[in-house]
Amino acid sequence: MSKIISVVGARPNFIKLDSSLPQIIVHTGQHYDDEMSAIFFRDLHLPKPKYNLGVNDCDIGNMIQKLTEIFQKEKPRLVIVYGDANSTAAGAIAAYQKRIPVAHVEAGLRSSNRRMLEEYNRIISDHIATLNFCPTRTAVENLKREGLTNMYLVGDVMYDRILPLKKKFKKGKRQDYIYLTCHRAENVDDKQFLFLLFRALGKTKRRIIFPVHPRTKQQIKTFRLKLPDNIEVVAPLGYEQGLQAMTQASVVITDSGGMQKEAYFLGRPCLILRRETEWPEIVDGKSILLVPPEHVRGLEKILSNNLQKPRIGSKLFGDGHAWKKIKQVLKKEGFL
Repeated sequence: MSKIISVVGARPNFIKLDSSLPQIIVHTGQHYDDEMSAIFFRDLHLPKPKYNLGVNDCDIGNMIQKLTEIFQKEKPRLVIVYGDANSTAAGAIAAYQKRIPVAHVEAGLRSSNRRMLEEYNRIISDHIATLNFCPTRTAVENLKREGLTNMYLVGDVMYDRILPLKKKFKKGKRQDYIYLTCHRAENVDDKQFLFLLFRALGKTKRRIIFPVHPRTKQQIKTFRLKLPDNIEVVAPLGYEQGLQAMTQASVVITDSGGMQKEAYFLGRPCLILRRETEWPEIVDGKSILLVPPEHVRGLEKILSNNLQKPRIGSKLFGDGHAWKKIKQVLKKEGFL
């Protein structure tokens, strides 16, 4: 059997892993603390990583160097990378340097915002990859426009993960609170944005559950911002705990690519704190809306409107068997 290495480093990567795949897991340490890392391995019943590199989020160069050393030692036949994190690009580049084939899970996404590091991570990984596994038809078309031909439409692996849990979460009683997350550098490194965001949310007088990301927590402290009394700061939540909280919320507000999609899967209205999204399929102007920075001060008015429950498109993100299709391709190509 061929040796496969999966490179992960952040929450979205962990969620996309398939525990049944025969693989060596390498954790770069991008999300290094227990609340953002170990808790997901426990919740998702994932195998313990064989390697944990302990590399800082921004130190892609160090990630590449350490991954190259591991690939030299382990000599894998295939390296799998996931999503758009720094760990994704680092894994793809390190594998390319050692002439090891790469498979990219969740390939083909584009936001058309070159100011976002995640956009470069996607493009680099897609163009290096031998196999690109796309979650949607839009992703396939994006790669075709860039001249690539090595793509497979398999569906969304996050949809695989969430589908069997939806009935369980629906048993919880809906509550009138807002579920908030915010972590992207272009948002949380901007003092004015954070000030306007918290001021607007304070004006709503509604209860807000805010699992604060370590980066955001640090910036709030650095900027000496005072949060309004209606915002309840809690530690980052585990996978199922977070989904349960989203399901029971009246509205989700986030700048996360993964959580905006999870809100859609769970049938919850969502305000996306960005100018654009790599998931254009879900934005409908009635239940899933983009809120660019210049409109953040108007959040109170937006939230006062009657946000509708999103209608989930039939098979838009596949049939819940994306990983089964991925493994069929890996077997056909001689990697399983």
